[in-house]
Amino acid sequence: MCSPSKPYIFTSPLSKPLLTPNPPPHPCKSPIMNAQPQQRTMSYEHYFSQTLGRRMRYVNKICFLVAIFASVVLGVPYGGFWWNLFDSLYRVPLLFGAFWVVKMARSGNSTVEFSPAKSLAEHVAGMFFRGGFFASLASFCASSGVFFSVFLLQLPLLSQYYVLAKEFRVKPAVNDAWVYFWFHAFYVAVMYTLQHTTFQRNLLSIPIGTPRVNPEAELFSRPATLVGTAAFFTGFCSLSAPLVYILVRPLMYKFNWVVLTVFSLDTALPPLHIGWCTYVNVTFASFVLFLAWEVVNHVYNTYAIIGCLDGKSLICSRSPDPLATLLSGLRDVDPAHQLSRATAFQELAYVTSAPSDFCVKARNSIFNTQPRASLSVSDIINECSLVIRNTASRVNYRSNADMDALKNEDLFPKDPQTNIASTDVFIFGNSHDTTSNDTTQFAVSATSSPLKRSDAFDAVKPSRLGGVVTKFKLWEKLVATVWTPLKKYADSLYRPATLRQKQQIQKNTTAWKAQLAQFHQRFLASGVGFLFRNTPKRDAESRVLNWAVYGNAVIALSGLLTRAVEEDRSGAVTNLHISEVLNILEWPIRSCANYTDVLPASVYVTPAAKNTNNTVVTLMHDVTMHEFFQLCVKYNYKLNDLSLSSRTFKLAKRVIDVSIAQQQKRDKTQMSKYL
Repeated sequence: MCSPSKPYIFTSPLSKPLLTPNPPPHPCKSPIMNAQPQQRTMSYEHYFSQTLGRRMRYVNKICFLVAIFASVVLGVPYGGFWWNLFDSLYRVPLLFGAFWVVKMARSGNSTVEFSPAKSLAEHVAGMFFRGGFFASLASFCASSGVFFSVFLLQLPLLSQYYVLAKEFRVKPAVNDAWVYFWFHAFYVAVMYTLQHTTFQRNLLSIPIGTPRVNPEAELFSRPATLVGTAAFFTGFCSLSAPLVYILVRPLMYKFNWVVLTVFSLDTALPPLHIGWCTYVNVTFASFVLFLAWEVVNHVYNTYAIIGCLDGKSLICSRSPDPLATLLSGLRDVDPAHQLSRATAFQELAYVTSAPSDFCVKARNSIFNTQPRASLSVSDIINECSLVIRNTASRVNYRSNADMDALKNEDLFPKDPQTNIASTDVFIFGNSHDTTSNDTTQFAVSATSSPLKRSDAFDAVKPSRLGGVVTKFKLWEKLVATVWTPLKKYADSLYRPATLRQKQQIQKNTTAWKAQLAQFHQRFLASGVGFLFRNTPKRDAESRVLNWAVYGNAVIALSGLLTRAVEEDRSGAVTNLHISEVLNILEWPIRSCANYTDVLPASVYVTPAAKNTNNTVVTLMHDVTMHEFFQLCVKYNYKLNDLSLSSRTFKLAKRVIDVSIAQQQKRDKTQMSKYL
């Protein structure tokens, strides 16, 4: 390698530099290599993962406490205090491992987005094609297997896996109660996994407009709900498990003949014997297991959605460039980083609206250091508008069937009076449709001409055999009977249809579609049809998908422009920015209003739910309207100077009128108090 050379500096006798020449660059040095390396900005996901890892340590500690509680509860009915204390030395670590597996499963299958499925059947079908369901099933089965193994160690059933029959047998028979014990252990795991994924209980509900959730208050917010849910699952599994076991036990013994052979047991199907004692034991263990799972899931949900504040500081504040790190979190669309991106938008909403010192400094760097700011006003508007526009377009979307039903063209026939003019052209022998725009085609075929008397053998070329056959009248009638319907059918397929035929086809098609729609509605109203119903709740959630990201994006835009009135000293927020934000917010307001006023025809609404409209789209409309109202009031003095669309201007004018009316009403109320 080359060694760096040191340039000479010529100095005067007074030791002052007179000349500093510019030597040629050293061959081992270039301007790029001599430049100072720029400090790499870590992604928001990096800092969020560190914060989430610290929060999950509290979940592990609570899982350990739950393991101690479960060990004590399992041992109290079956032994003394000191004996249970000794057994806890090995039971607690095993139970902690069982609950830790569930916590790890939640880390892998948790989501912040609603299901895109329109019906319960579609959601369940898609659930089986995703690997997350089978990973969750394996985790819950492993947890249940360890839990019931620990419970079995203190029961006499542990060594009673076979029974000795009174009659002579070469091999002992299997104890059916012992088999049912393990069947119940895995049955509760399967049932809990199904309900956990079917009803999307892995959904993390991140609050909007709130930077932090108090974990202490949230942990003890609903103990009765946890106990009630565990009791419901216990009752359901205790009643259904014996029935399912009776149906599947022949298959279980048939497919496990290898295991029975290895343990030198009789492979024949033993008589059914669950046993009252075994039934009570597994019911008791199931309740403790369900309660433990509910507590672990509740604790995980609480610590996963604490928010963007880690203590008193924001997550991005640990970065050398906090705003650039925050921008990386907003742009991170990796499906594996859903929670990180939702937290980044939550943090953006807090930064743009909170009065804390860090937020004030962050907004000052956004407003007053243009264009050198890591996060500019345009960046915030672009990222938030992308989320808002995508969500609004999904809410406003209508399928072709929905649009046709909205126009009343598919399910309702047209008024007969509207076709009077078109049917008059066939009166008094008029066979040509003079109302048609196509002058090159006739509306009727040549076979309907009044000059034509018969069309039995038009397309048949006369032949010697045909002349002989036609001499016999009986044979002629027979041929005509067969040939005439076939020819008419061929004409209907290959010749242009008349206007009357087109109207008849349209009429038949409309009637057929109406009957099909009525049958579909009756099927959805039946007991089996609820699986295929596109309910308002599911339809709204499938359109919004990520409510937390949308809500915080709207709040971030509103907060940024509201704070700019007092804090923007350099004019970073221009009239163009204000106009763009108001136009952006008007679109979801209009889309949500159209959706709530006229639901898509594919949405099934029960008679009891016709007057209720409590969906996430309604909440989306209210939040967006509230922020739009705040901006209109804040920028009322310059609304006429903005480049607003006609719809946005009308909505803003209406909002201002409502605000003035409310203010006048409050003034009258205040005056009435003094008079």
